[in-house]
Amino acid sequence: MDDMKKEQLEALQIAIDYTGKLVPAFRTLAVELKGEKHDDTIDFLNQAIEGLNFIIEIFNATLSLLNEKEELFQKDVIEEKIQAMNRAVANKDDVATAEAIEDGIIPFLEIFAQISKIFLAGQEA
Repeated sequence: MDDMKKEQLEALQIAIDYTGKLVPAFRTLAVELKGEKHDDTIDFLNQAIEGLNFIIEIFNATLSLLNEKEELFQKDVIEEKIQAMNRAVANKDDVATAEAIEDGIIPFLEIFAQISKIFLAGQEA
């Protein structure tokens, strides 16, 4: 196995572990943004976005590997979901941010983690 592929596989494992923490954070944020906002909600959101950016870096670095045999992810669709959240955050629209998190970000993270798990399991076989 070449070094690049080995690094991509390691990155996928990191993404699986990290999304396990990031998804619950985004779920909490969605609730807070819909009306149970705390003093630290915006700071929490900014930290979660930093975490999302980390996952996006891994996603971009591993997309060619994951899509090698068939297109599992359509990058433009995922980018639109992320941009929808970014627009809502920029507009300081808490409800739209929460909806973008629930409708786009959480599903992306869950699907990316699940496909990564399946892909890694297939590599071990």
